Amino acid sequence: GAAPMTADALSGLRDIHLPETPIGWWPPAPGWWIVLGISLLGCFLVYRRWSRARRARYFHREARRLSRQYLAQYRATQNSADLLQHLFAVMRRVGGTTDAQSPLKSASARDLAEQLRAALTEKNADLADQIKTVAVEEILYDKARQSLSGKQVEALAAGLNAWLKQAARSC
Repeated sequence: GAAPMTADALSGLRDIHLPETPIGWWPPAPGWWIVLGISLLGCFLVYRRWSRARRARYFHREARRLSRQYLAQYRATQNSADLLQHLFAVMRRVGGTTDAQSPLKSASARDLAEQLRAALTEKNADLADQIKTVAVEEILYDKARQSLSGKQVEALAAGLNAWLKQAARSC
């Protein structure tokens, strides 16, 4: 063990001496500069992620608003081709905001309808089957245009909402 300290050993210690001039806080030690740099970088990265998510939420809110507007317009005009063109345009816009190289920009109408059906399959297989029956090319490009049934319009709207939710989660 350690030998007990005696009063003589303590009396041989010198007292603490402070420097003559006070030491200022500026400039900080190099370690504080590193901490400051890492903190600023962290703040920048958090802000960038927050602003991207905020922008994506804005685009998705706007897409939902536009889809409601287009559905209301369809109910007034019963123009199936316009409805499909508008809904697919919303999908292409949203796809372009989440990914600049989005394959949606050049996807065919049939591919877009299939994406709506796939987004809806998990939640409601009956409505997903209604999208499968939509003759997209005939509605969009045939002069004697077919019209959508009420169930098909409901399926397209539900599919777009499901697809927008999936796209919002992927941001």
